[in-house]
Amino acid sequence: EVAPGSHQLSVEELPLGDASWSDHFNRYRRLSIPQHPSPSSAHRALRLRQLSPLLSPAHVAAALGDTADPLFPVYRNGEAPDGGVTAATAIFDFSARILSLYCDNPALSPPRARFPLH
Repeated sequence: EVAPGSHQLSVEELPLGDASWSDHFNRYRRLSIPQHPSPSSAHRALRLRQLSPLLSPAHVAAALGDTADPLFPVYRNGEAPDGGVTAATAIFDFSARILSLYCDNPALSPPRARFPLH
C-alpha cells in the first residue's frame, strides 16, 4: 500500500499457492494514516471473509461478484445507500500467470479479456 502525499509504504508478500489472496476495499489495511472508510468498505471486506477460503480463480470470481448483502454488495450496483458502482474487476492468477479482466459481474459472465503475465 502507498498513500498519496505519504512516504509510507507497506508491502504484503503472499506465497504462491491455492489459498493465497489479498483484497483492497478503498481503505488502507496496513498503513497508519488517518482515513474515513465508508460502511461499504467494511461490509464488503467482511463478506469476503465469510466466503473464504477462496481456493481457485472461480471462487474469487464468485466472491467478487457476490450480491448477497442488499445494502452493500461486494459487486456494487449503484443502488442506495451505497451509490458506488463496480466499473471493472481484475483477477490476477499468479500460479497460472494470467490476468482476467471483467467488465460485468464476474460471478455471472466470462472475462472480457485475458492477459498473460510474464
